[in-house]
Amino acid sequence: MSENTEKMVATETGGEAPQTAEAPAAESKSAGNDEIYKKQGNRAVTIISRIFTVLLLAGCVVLGIIGYLRGAFSSVEALQAWMDSYGIWAPLIFIILQAVQVIIPIIPGGVTLLGGVILFGPWWGFVYNYIGIIAGSFAVFAISRVYGKPLMYRLFKPESIEKYENWTSNHGRFAKLFAIAIFLPGAPDGLICYLAGTTEMSWKTYSLIILLAKPMSIALYSVLYLLGINSLSELIAALKR
Repeated sequence: MSENTEKMVATETGGEAPQTAEAPAAESKSAGNDEIYKKQGNRAVTIISRIFTVLLLAGCVVLGIIGYLRGAFSSVEALQAWMDSYGIWAPLIFIILQAVQVIIPIIPGGVTLLGGVILFGPWWGFVYNYIGIIAGSFAVFAISRVYGKPLMYRLFKPESIEKYENWTSNHGRFAKLFAIAIFLPGAPDGLICYLAGTTEMSWKTYSLIILLAKPMSIALYSVLYLLGINSLSELIAALKR
């Protein structure tokens, strides 16, 4: 029966023309192609993510080594001298450095936080500290999503990881403890951010906690500077008086 005849029969009977066998086959082939393209796309994203992660880690290590060789992390004064050498580029270099100290836990975070306030003042110091730490925290979560705990055990001591790993036994409980730790100064932000990346925590939850809770602990260093206290040791001494 020709195609025209089928249409005429369908019209006369009020029904639909019978489908040929080619339609299901074509749909099946199209679905198969979509699945192939999806797998190829996921593979490409994974490869790009891994390349980006390696380059990011390599850049962090290089900048950390340069700062270490110059003794920039030994004190706030040394950090200030290093940043001054970059002139107008100092804010950008400092922001990158702050991100690095979150990603690679070899730089004392307290030194860079207080250094930012002393270098750029309490207001701009807060802004640069915030941008750098937020960028580093997002990078840590993304890196941890790709490499997980094997990378953590290369960056941190096993006993340090085990100290906080029991937080992850309950997803809801971990989110609360994570938020409290990010809110308070002195917590090992790098470690717990890496740990968060190994859990079921969503990007949305992680981003909200980092963006909303982190400013409080960063602002503390600006407050200390305004009070004339240039180190945490001076703060402790002042509280004991």
